[in-house]
Amino acid sequence: MTKKKAYISIIIVLLFLVLIAGSYSTIHYFCNYFAKEWFRESINDGDYVIVGEEIGYTMFGGDTQVEISIFDHINKVNMISFKTRISNQGEKLSAENYNIECTEEYIKIELINFDGQKKVAYRFFFEDFKY
Repeated sequence: MTKKKAYISIIIVLLFLVLIAGSYSTIHYFCNYFAKEWFRESINDGDYVIVGEEIGYTMFGGDTQVEISIFDHINKVNMISFKTRISNQGEKLSAENYNIECTEEYIKIELINFDGQKKVAYRFFFEDFKY
């Protein structure tokens, strides 16, 4: 009988741990959406506005999820929005984590990790924004 009680106790403890871990994961997944503005820059004499936002909380020093949006300020239209991640070891993002280059042909947005390494570069051509 003592072995049976031990097995039942172990099963109850494991079920309790799964219940706690599952509840925490569910709450974190569904309640972790908030957006905090990271940067806002006007380009082309104010014709376009680029906004970067941090999404949610970063856990355990992981990557920071961000959303980048480009707005046509004149026509009040959201031209493009996309989500990506930046490796920042859980730290708050700063102006050192991005670089924006604007030419007559395109907008180039570079995202930079915590160690100064360029993570990725996105290039959007103005001719693609015509509607």
